[in-house]
Amino acid sequence: MTLSRVRRWVWIWAVMAAALAAALAAPAQAQVVVRPARIEAQVQDGTELPPIEVSNRGHGPVRVVAYTGWGGHDLQGMPVYRDDAAARAESSRYVRLEPDELHVGPGETVPLRATVHVPDGFAGGLYPVIFLEVHPADSPDLAGVQAVPRIAVITLLTVGEGTAQVRPEAAVVRPGPGGGTLEVAVRVRNEGDVHALAGGKVTITDGSGAEVARIPLVPGLVLPGAERELVAQWLPPGPAGGSYVATVRLEGPVPAPPFELAFTLDPVPALAGAGGAGW
Repeated sequence: MTLSRVRRWVWIWAVMAAALAAALAAPAQAQVVVRPARIEAQVQDGTELPPIEVSNRGHGPVRVVAYTGWGGHDLQGMPVYRDDAAARAESSRYVRLEPDELHVGPGETVPLRATVHVPDGFAGGLYPVIFLEVHPADSPDLAGVQAVPRIAVITLLTVGEGTAQVRPEAAVVRPGPGGGTLEVAVRVRNEGDVHALAGGKVTITDGSGAEVARIPLVPGLVLPGAERELVAQWLPPGPAGGSYVATVRLEGPVPAPPFELAFTLDPVPALAGAGGAGW
């Protein structure tokens, strides 16, 4: 066997050993429980947030490294995190953690404390995320090959008297996920400086103007400067062909005027969107 082949097999076995070590460590790490998963609070400079309890329900000690970043969401409301170096540095000016590293033994619960610092004159929403990385306490050096579980605690912090301004950006009627269903999807944007829970309802009338359905828009949280899609689903009754109008009424801190979407149902629905650019 040549020297190059020997080196290749040594490398393969090293990678396999590292992966096996990470897999063996994972069950202990997976037993770490963090509460609460989300903190919403009205704050001012110096406010101490409710303690974050880190519990080790595994059989071995763990080391938990804590740091902050920024949070947001996508169009469907799924969390989007920023934890790059700039985000960590900026967010740590607003939320300071004590301590930033925890050692938690089996069966123990250790508190992580967070204090809010607000610049003079600031008012509105702050949305830092507290990240906790879980490492085995006796983690060996695996040359960078190691799975590191991470838990995110979302915070929704309001300073002073902010205002949420949720406005519709676009709307469309489209086929739904189930057979024969339709969706009325409304894209909204929060132009205010604090988060808001947006929702509403959709009334559907037929060509004669008679109401045939009233369905809710599933509520969703919208952060300042962000967009969110709110969806209502409708199952037309039987062969309900013809012309229809969906009237959308948004509800929230600042209700918007109602608007209408006209669409036509054929045996295979032919759908028309209205209001702003599609997505």
